[in-house]
Amino acid sequence: MVERDEELKAQVPHVWQTIQFAPLPEPIRERLAEVLKFWLFERFPSLSAEEIASGKPALPVVSRLG
Repeated sequence: MVERDEELKAQVPHVWQTIQFAPLPEPIRERLAEVLKFWLFERFPSLSAEEIASGKPALPVVSRLG
């Protein structure tokens, strides 16, 4: 599990591309993409569908002070 927003931001494009080009039947690939989108919507409610669908979301940078 990715706990830091910065780590997730760095991994999203790679994970998105991995799903899009995986040697899987189209229905499975589509389902995996939906799961990733849902997870990103839950993690970052301020993201738009277009940002997530692009595979390169402008994720918020959150400072973790303390």
